[in-house]
Amino acid sequence: MKENPIIWFDDSCLLCNRSVQFILRRDPNGHFRFGMLKNYVGDSTCRIPDSIILEMDNKKYTGSTAVLHILRHLKTPLRFAYVLIWIPRPIRDFFYRIVARNRYRWFGRTSQCMLMHSEYHNRFVCKSS
Repeated sequence: MKENPIIWFDDSCLLCNRSVQFILRRDPNGHFRFGMLKNYVGDSTCRIPDSIILEMDNKKYTGSTAVLHILRHLKTPLRFAYVLIWIPRPIRDFFYRIVARNRYRWFGRTSQCMLMHSEYHNRFVCKSS
């Protein structure tokens, strides 16, 4: 049996928390699972990367590529955004990094993951597989 893809996200980032809520509402079949990026990184002294990580089909995707792969598996019309994969990655990731580096300043941060205690708690993993 194939494991569900895991989206590793920064749980202290309000933009990231809202993005996970967005995905949960548009993924009614439970295709994706979620984990806190600090659990993926492991060592608490490591800096959390300015990116999400998508583990899917024994591959790891980051940045804009991860976002496009996620959108590809959501309800229509979101899945059509995957055509943006044809834009060269350096261009896509340039814009992704601008948002990622400014996510706390623009959207805020929280001291706890708002989603772990939601009705979707069974979709969250505690540590890397």
